[in-house]
Amino acid sequence: MHSVSSRIITLSSILFNATTILLFSICIFTYIADKRRAPCNLRIVSVQPVTTHSMGKNVVFSPQVDLKDHFHLNVKQVFLYLRMHNKTTSEMVWSEIVGRSSSKRFYENLVNTYRFFDITDGSKVRFELRGCVFPYVGMVQDKLLGSVVMTVKHPNK
Repeated sequence: MHSVSSRIITLSSILFNATTILLFSICIFTYIADKRRAPCNLRIVSVQPVTTHSMGKNVVFSPQVDLKDHFHLNVKQVFLYLRMHNKTTSEMVWSEIVGRSSSKRFYENLVNTYRFFDITDGSKVRFELRGCVFPYVGMVQDKLLGSVVMTVKHPNK
């Protein structure tokens, strides 16, 4: 006859194995399901100087992306951000956390939330719209959704 402690050990071993198999299956499903890519048409409307020198510049952009395809049963949230690259620096200029219950479509014009200073007139700048996908189980993935290169022009020219 089995004692209570040996039954508890056997039960916990079975539960541990079942949980491990379930988590492994969810990771495999996430790897297979994440092959989709949300269509994105990133458009920079303008790069505008701000009235005071200490405030930096503004970027008005339109991401034109629908993140609905990125959400499946294992995705908790997506950290969506716009990154600016020039010759010397790389800065994040806008970000938004998109949860399961929030709106997943971004088609309107948006303005940067973080100021930047290192862009001179006439320089080429690359803007990237990226998303970090945070799953419930598995590794965080950083995905490039869209990219555009533009030359910054003086507003009076």
